[in-house]
Amino acid sequence: MAGGAAVADGIADMHTCKRMMEPLADVVPVCTQALNSNDLTESQIADTLLYRGLILLTLGELEGALIDLTLSVDYNPENARTYYYKGLTFEAMGEDKRAEGQFKNAYFYDPDDIDIVAKMTEHGLL
Repeated sequence: MAGGAAVADGIADMHTCKRMMEPLADVVPVCTQALNSNDLTESQIADTLLYRGLILLTLGELEGALIDLTLSVDYNPENARTYYYKGLTFEAMGEDKRAEGQFKNAYFYDPDDIDIVAKMTEHGLL
């Protein structure tokens, strides 16, 4: 039953990734294991990439964060939070125009999210 164990491990790793427990640097490989398990649905892959991207952003690994968040959008292009975190990543890179584009995308999908509204307001987009 090795196949069953792999499914359980991939799902368990995905949940560990989403919990974002400290130290965050130790969670990144767990997220990668989940993604490499080939047992996640497209929605679960999108979520795992989103959380790994957020962890990388938090750790200051901006290029890696941008890659993961972009891939997450490919899997689920309607998740406002992914665009929001991409915007924060571009903002941290000093690319305000690109950040604003991502905040606009986020707002399109969730105009009631207070974090998104705050960023839109901060950038004079509302």
